[in-house]
Amino acid sequence: MTTSVASSLRGYSLPLSPSGTSATLTPPPWHFSGEIVMVDYHVDPAAAALFLPPELDPGADPGQAAAVFAHWQWCSEPGTELADPGASQFSEFLICSSARPLRPAA
Repeated sequence: MTTSVASSLRGYSLPLSPSGTSATLTPPPWHFSGEIVMVDYHVDPAAAALFLPPELDPGADPGQAAAVFAHWQWCSEPGTELADPGASQFSEFLICSSARPLRPAA
């Protein structure tokens, strides 16, 4: 992509377009409502460390973890997504593990 083409593209997220209206995500602020269940638990620290990339260590509380079940609805500041609520609803499941960088950020 040439510099002139890239500089003519606009938008908050991909895909960018000349009008800036093709983005799949509107610019912030965003407003969320929903239901969340979070389960905190501990696992074997050695087992948890197996899932971490080499740049991370298990953190101050090795083996600390959480499972997050969430069902959300979001809208942008103007609230235009509320006209079709199904298009702005989503569910997710996250597994979180304690970790920190091996070296502090520069």
